[in-house]
Parts: sequence; structure tokens; C-alpha cells
Amino acid sequence: MESFAPVPPAQMHRHEHDQALVIELCCSAASGKVDHIQKLIATGVEINEGDYDQRTALHLAAGHGHLDIVQLLLDARADVQTLDCWGHTALDEAARGGYADIQAALRIAGANNGDTPRTAHAPSPSWPGPGMNTGSKN
Repeated sequence: MESFAPVPPAQMHRHEHDQALVIELCCSAASGKVDHIQKLIATGVEINEGDYDQRTALHLAAGHGHLDIVQLLLDARADVQTLDCWGHTALDEAARGGYADIQAALRIAGANNGDTPRTAHAPSPSWPGPGMNTGSKN
């Protein structure tokens, strides 16, 4: 039977702190807070880490139409090929939102679409899939 050594509290605290910064970065990217993102990048936050759905700040900025933040993250060397838990890239998010300017910027940076099609069973939290109830009554 294998024995695992417990993680020292100092390391555990550091991981929790790092993850909190990643979540803060993702939230700031989704809400368009350029100045705050610049400060987080300056602290050395890992820009290619994702949230609970493995969506990075680049996914969220692209999906919410924030070209300035997409460019800032690209300049900071964000990975354009990172996949979220549904197999989607930031380019997929920009395409889904109809943001042609962001799609162009991501393609120039070498982005490709992900391989997994979005279905009604696994919609992106930002964009309901086809046939999903969006709460509007037509």
C-alpha cells in the first residue's frame, strides 16, 4: 500500500493563493477590467491556467468581446490553443459571440478551432447552446 506525504501547509496556502489569482484574472477578463489584468500579469499570475471549467482569461475575454484584453493577454504570451473542458479554444468563443475582430487577432496569433462540437448537453456558461432556454419568451 502506497503512502502519501501530506502537503505542507505553506505549499497548500501558496496553491490556494495562486488559484485565487487565476480566478480573479478570469473574472477581470470577462468583465473588461484592463487595469486590473495588467496588475495581475505584473505579479506573475499564470495566465494559461483556467477556472473550474478550464476556461482561461483568454477564453473569457474572447467570449465577452474584449479585444483590448485579448490583445493584452496575447502580448503576455497567452496560449491560443488551450482547450476548456468542452474542447473549445478562445477562437471558438469569439466565433460563437460573432466577434470578427477578436477572431482575426486570434488567428494572427496562430489560433485554431477546438475539435469538440458544442452540444445542448454541454453549453458554454457564457453562450447557451442551440435550443437551450435563454429565459426569453418569444
